[in-house]
Amino acid sequence: MLDEENSKGKSASFNLFGYSKDNFEDLAIDLIKLASLGQVSETEQTKFGLKFMISGNIIAPNGRSIVLTSVWIIKNSEDFPRFVTAYPA
Repeated sequence: MLDEENSKGKSASFNLFGYSKDNFEDLAIDLIKLASLGQVSETEQTKFGLKFMISGNIIAPNGRSIVLTSVWIIKNSEDFPRFVTAYPA
């Protein structure tokens, strides 16, 4: 996710909040917390499965409170969510 070559500019946004390749685990932990505590704001049934968005506030490594939106999917053949992407809202 924090790969600057493949992130389409999202890594620069996350870097502003103190996330980087060196502490990517912090972002993963914050996204899991957000998924467990946040509210589903939108769902969409796709041909691949149920896609849903969860938005909420987190405290970033730089101490700032930011709103993140994360996208998850439960594939048709599975019963657990998989992370798709995230971005500052």
